[in-house]
This record gives sequence, structure tokens and C-alpha cells, in this order.
Amino acid sequence: MKSETKTSTQLSTEQLLPTDIFAALLLAGGGVLAALFVPPSVGFVRLLLGLPLLLFLPGYALVAALFPHRAAEKTNRSWSNVREPLVHGVTGGERLALSFGLSLVIGPLLVLGLGASVWGITLQSVLGAFGLFVTLFSLVGVVRRYRLSVEERYNPSFTVGYARFRRRLSNGGTAVTAVNVLLVLGVLAAASSMAFALAAPPAGGGFTDFSLLTQDENGTFSSAGFPSEVTQGTAIPMATSIENNEGEQTNYSVVVQLQRMDGEQVVERQELTRFSRSVGDGGTWRHKHSLAPSMTGEDLRVQYLLYEGEPPADPRAQNADDALHIWITVTAP
Repeated sequence: MKSETKTSTQLSTEQLLPTDIFAALLLAGGGVLAALFVPPSVGFVRLLLGLPLLLFLPGYALVAALFPHRAAEKTNRSWSNVREPLVHGVTGGERLALSFGLSLVIGPLLVLGLGASVWGITLQSVLGAFGLFVTLFSLVGVVRRYRLSVEERYNPSFTVGYARFRRRLSNGGTAVTAVNVLLVLGVLAAASSMAFALAAPPAGGGFTDFSLLTQDENGTFSSAGFPSEVTQGTAIPMATSIENNEGEQTNYSVVVQLQRMDGEQVVERQELTRFSRSVGDGGTWRHKHSLAPSMTGEDLRVQYLLYEGEPPADPRAQNADDALHIWITVTAP
């Protein structure tokens, strides 16, 4: 009885954080830190550390949450229905295959979700989404394993797994070994190519993301809720967001004009404000400011003109690098 208690206590301590979950969280953290702090000049290091985060860890974390059981002993590994793996678990090889496959589905869905959100698709938002997904589902997997007995939990041993892999290769003969090795190399090559396409910035394809924002009373920025009617002289709270993806530090200038329009022609313009800032590569600059229009009329255009560097003497949409606008009606007080 004493011996059983000692063994149980020892196993519980060893499994405080399963080895595979700990390794997954460690790799995810390494991928995020490499993307944020490793300079682009050593892109191979960023790619090497970011590859698991993009193409393997999201799927592995989800599989860990779905299948906390150790795989049941079964001579025939074919399943009669889709619920059977949830009950009997999956083998290590099946986990790896599912991890790669599910990651190829999860990654695009996360990016699409970011594109439709207020955070947009930026390096920081993508890293945050992938890192949060891996952490959340890894912790769910840990909790689900703890709810099982020690004998039922999936608790892989990398040493044992590697020995089994080598034994299966040797038992399969030279031809089977060659096919398996080629299959592994093919998967790694495909994954590397996709990761490089996702992670490596296109040469000469830099861009700047320029947007107008409002800020609610809780301090949250939004791309909706712009004022449509104001009183002359009343301050309008506004904000701009400039995200630098040019591949280098860039100096930006913004000129804001209130314009009276006649069709497509500007018949009167008034400069409301201008501001500038140098933004590092990958950085985002959000600038809060207020506008106080003195011109009155219906359907006046508030136009924001963005320039890389100093603005020209006669700033207008035709010579700006980017231009955004909203429409307002200004009434006399």
C-alpha cells in the first residue's frame, strides 16, 4: 500500500505540466519572441522559430484539448464512427498528422478573423492570435488530462516514441524506410515553403496602413461612429492610425483639410491641422486630435492627406501618398 502511494505521488509530480504541452508553450513563446526581436537580417532564425507556431502548434494544441486520453490498445486502428477517437484517444502518429492538418485550417481562419476585427492584420495581431490560441487550448488540454486518472492520461515520452519510430522503420525494410523518409522530407519542404511565404516580407512590396478612427468613452478605438453633424466651432474628437510596413523607419506627415465640394471639384478648402511623426518598421502610431471647423454648409468633406516625408506647399489628394475622408454638415451656432 505504501509503495502504491509513493508511486502515485511520484507520477503526479512528474505530470504537473505534461512534457508535450510544456514543449508546445515553449516553442510558441520562442516563435513570438523571435518575430518581435530578431532582426530581419537573420530571417532564417525567425523562420526556424516561427515555423512551428504557424504550421504545427495551433493544431497540436487543439488536438491536445480534444484528445486527453492515452490511445487505447487496439489491433485494428480503423474507427467505425467519428466519436470513437474522442473516447479511445489517438496515437502519437495520428496526433502529429492531425496537428499539421488542423494547423493549415486554423491559421487562415485566425487571419480572416483578424481582418474583420478592429485589430486588423498586423505582425503583432497575428502573433497575438496564434500565441493566444496555442496557450488557451494547451491549458484546456492540461485541465482535461488532470480530470482523468494517471493511467488514462496521454503523457508521451519522446525517448520511447523515437525508439518506436526507429523500430517501425527497421521492420518495414529498406523500401518502406525510404518512402517514410521521403514523406517526412516532403511534408517539411511543403511546410517550409508555406511558412516562408507567410513570414517573409515580399521584396520591394512595402506598404503603409492608414486609417481613421474614433474613440469611445471607454477609450476603445473604432473605425465607426464618425460624427455627421456638428456645430461651427465645436471640437470634433478624431484619431488616425498609421502602421508602417515599409521595411524601414519612415517619416510621416498628415494634413487635414475641410473642403467644400461642387461635384468632384474642390471650390473652397481650409486647413484644420497637420502633424508628423517618425515610425519604425512594424510600428503603429495612433494620434488623437480634435478638429474645429469654421466653415458652415452641408456635405463638407474632411480630408486627411498622408505623405511620406514633408508635405508639398500645395497639399491635395493628387499629390498625397494616401487620402481618407468623412462627410459632415456644419451648422451655425
